[in-house]
Amino acid sequence: MKSAESGSELYYDLGIYGLDYHEVLVWAHDHFGVDFSEMNLNEYCPGEPGCVPMELLWPLFKVKNYRSFTVTDLADAIVQGRYQRP
Repeated sequence: MKSAESGSELYYDLGIYGLDYHEVLVWAHDHFGVDFSEMNLNEYCPGEPGCVPMELLWPLFKVKNYRSFTVTDLADAIVQGRYQRP
């Protein structure tokens, strides 16, 4: 299990993507009422790979530059009640 720090990127550092990434946002919405309507999830991480194991596709996905979203960004969104795209 990877350790999360305030500057950890959800996708690049923690390896959270697809449905798991979505679940993090749903959790923040359900527990804290955070509005993520300004976030296009496809800009922050890849979707689910389907039937191909992610380990095989990981090098391909790492090439694309996804937007940054850190643990601190998530905490800020919780405090503010919404995610504001930088």
